[in-house]
Amino acid sequence: MTPEQLLEQLRANITVLPGSSAVAAARESALAKFAEMGYPTRRLEDWRYTDVAPIAARDFQFSPASLQHQASHPDVSGLLASANVDSDAAALVFVDGQLVEDRATSKLGGHLEILTLTESLDRFGPALPTSSLQGRPLAALNVAFASHGVRVRIAAHSEPDQSIHLVFANLATAPQNALQAQIVIELARQARADVVVHLVSGAEGSTWTNLLTRIELDVGAKLELRRIQNHGIDQLHTELLDAALGADAALLLTMVDLGGRLVRNDISVRLEAPGANCDLGGLALA
Repeated sequence: MTPEQLLEQLRANITVLPGSSAVAAARESALAKFAEMGYPTRRLEDWRYTDVAPIAARDFQFSPASLQHQASHPDVSGLLASANVDSDAAALVFVDGQLVEDRATSKLGGHLEILTLTESLDRFGPALPTSSLQGRPLAALNVAFASHGVRVRIAAHSEPDQSIHLVFANLATAPQNALQAQIVIELARQARADVVVHLVSGAEGSTWTNLLTRIELDVGAKLELRRIQNHGIDQLHTELLDAALGADAALLLTMVDLGGRLVRNDISVRLEAPGANCDLGGLALA
């Protein structure tokens, strides 16, 4: 799609996308940043081994309305089983970006706060400011069109007594659907948490999931994050994980990719103060 076509879609959907008028302005700024960069090509060193032609050549639909019907009556138990999540786990289940069941808040009590994307945008603004989008064209598209997502906030000096599971099921079968989702995980001072993100999709179709994950760890916070992707064989998946770690904070990150036709993971971790530490691990099934 051309930048002009994308701008037309954004303006057509701006009233139904989450966020205030200030957020709408930030969306337009992000799309302008994308227009400057365009879709990445293999002529760029960072994208030398990734051909995004299957994405760039398709006329995707970024409207939230194109996905809403998919989440009407999901089989939550079946989705949890497909993601290998215990039915009693502290889980948030999303279908095509929409939160359809919250099994975490009641189980974990005051340890955490769950915000919808609308609440997150209105309180904190975009997950990434426009100034941080240079060289990140697909993240710029996400900021411009994000329609679904979650912010998980862990209180200072607290530690949930079980893992938090975020299950994102992409069941949309229309090949033109482009899901732009955001996950923000924020740990306050000396907090601890174990978060597992499960990405699953239907066996058919070649929809596109473009995910932006933002992690913020305050002084002494420690997060173990496992991201497990098990898309169908024709699914397209791109993701930017952006993390900022304060003094003595620690991030243990494991990313597992088991499916997908095209999968691209970008990881950016900033150790912003002495003692910050990040341990990265991954597995990809070719």
